[in-house]
Amino acid sequence: MGLALSKLRSIDPDVLFSYTTYKVVKVRDRYLGILYYACVACIFVYIIYSIFAQELYLKKEVPVAGYIRTNVQLNVPASKELPAYCSTPPPLSNNSTFGGCLSWSPNQILYPHSTPSPHLLITTRITTATTPPLSCSPTSPTCAVPSYTELVAAGNTSVTTYYIPHIEHLSIQVDHGVRVHFGTNIFGPGGQVVHGKGMKGKLLSGCGSAETPQTVIKEWDEAYRNDPSLPTRLDTFTVSDLLHAANCTGKTMIDLDAESPADGAKPREPLRSSGMVISLPLVYRNRQNFKHASEIKYRYIPAMIPGSEYKMLQTVTNPDGSVTYMNRHGILLSFDQAGQIGHFNLMALLTALVAATALLRVATILVETLMLWIMPLRNLYKKAKFEGTEDFSDVRDRRDLEERLAWEERLRRVERMEGIESSSNLETKTVDVRMIHQKA
Repeated sequence: MGLALSKLRSIDPDVLFSYTTYKVVKVRDRYLGILYYACVACIFVYIIYSIFAQELYLKKEVPVAGYIRTNVQLNVPASKELPAYCSTPPPLSNNSTFGGCLSWSPNQILYPHSTPSPHLLITTRITTATTPPLSCSPTSPTCAVPSYTELVAAGNTSVTTYYIPHIEHLSIQVDHGVRVHFGTNIFGPGGQVVHGKGMKGKLLSGCGSAETPQTVIKEWDEAYRNDPSLPTRLDTFTVSDLLHAANCTGKTMIDLDAESPADGAKPREPLRSSGMVISLPLVYRNRQNFKHASEIKYRYIPAMIPGSEYKMLQTVTNPDGSVTYMNRHGILLSFDQAGQIGHFNLMALLTALVAATALLRVATILVETLMLWIMPLRNLYKKAKFEGTEDFSDVRDRRDLEERLAWEERLRRVERMEGIESSSNLETKTVDVRMIHQKA
């Protein structure tokens, strides 16, 4: 214990509580300085551009709890001639007949009609088949209505196929709203709820790909929303507009009379007969700036799913107990609400700044690499930057020598104190010296 206390008293406090710091070498070379500050300036400009271009100062959230409701209208005069496809039958089954075009109302064309559903079927072709009236009790376990597949395969039932005319002129009205939740924050609102009529929107073509530039097909701005002459302020576009926008080539509209590429389509069956699927996302976004602090915009970016087809079987029970099957083929619109809505957040800005300023280290690494390995005066730069220390093997050798001399001096001192003369037994003397050293 006493030995440990003596060692603690022998420690220099300046050594125990010393402060370690890095040595900075200032290289007085204009070329290195210009290169370094030029790199720092470029990185700083890139950081500022990224923060504002990518809106890194916003806390962004995806829309939640939104809704979409659709409706259709068909404003075609009754005197308008039927199109040519009304006299061109699609590939039919053996017992099926082609009935030309069936003039339906918008409520019949749209399925389901005027419901808040993310999926909407626009009927372009329909095949009808009706079972015979029931001749038995519906409660009897042996009284079963034949399925649509059994009815068509039977061959003794009238199956008729029709086209729906003027489908390209069908007008689609979309009512939508969205809510976004930002969470509790002392620097911003906790959430925001916006109706579609309070936003500006566009219908874009080109599918949003990098190869095909997007073009505006329809636009709903403030002037459209405030126009009293319009029957509605909802988003309105025709099927023709949609077919134009959903073509990912961005050149021409999708031709419904072209051959369908779907695997389940029959040879030479047109798209009008097989049907197809169009993905129709509503992408919401806002750009927080000083002029328009909370303006939210949205975009429709439709795209046809390649090789797709769509059909839906609808059943109607008649009063006589018979069942009418309506096999609908058409354009399925699959709506989806996506995007990001944000508001200014101080922590988001600070996080972006801290992450971006780490790029400044790139300037230091670049300049030091050139300075130490490429520049003509690289050897002088290395001497100025790196300082070699003393060889610690020599330090250890000197320390061992000093300890050995001190031990010999102490041994001689002990011999004089005890009056011990030279002895031939070095081992005995060494033991005595150790015992005396321990007593001391």
